[in-house]
Amino acid sequence: MRKLNKTALVLALIAILTMGVIGVQAEDDESAMDDGRVSDGRVNYEDPAAPVAIYCVFEYTNPSDPNQGIFTGIDVLQINSEGQGEGLLYASADDIAAADPLETTALAENAGAGLYLNSDGYSVITPTYSFSWQPGAINC
Repeated sequence: MRKLNKTALVLALIAILTMGVIGVQAEDDESAMDDGRVSDGRVNYEDPAAPVAIYCVFEYTNPSDPNQGIFTGIDVLQINSEGQGEGLLYASADDIAAADPLETTALAENAGAGLYLNSDGYSVITPTYSFSWQPGAINC
């Protein structure tokens, strides 16, 4: 009877420790979102349910200083049913520099979605979503 109690105690301890590790991992996964915001660098970080993720893309020539990135473009990913991003729209820095900011300019269009530049900044418009931001916004 005593050996059975020790075995049960060891099994219970293993179960508790395993649950603790799983709980910590789940808590870490949830930390990717603070106050309903997505913290993966997207421009539309305050909208975790958005069907697209919008990123300003930078090239970092000095890895020790993340503030010295060179802007290389805007990438718009469509979020699929598994929650993964798939390329939808892209405009290079050269495309953006060549556009007239005083007129609405289509920088990229695909599958009914578009990335636009106008005097108010940038806009992404899809059949079910629209988002606009100014150059220099957080993450861009």
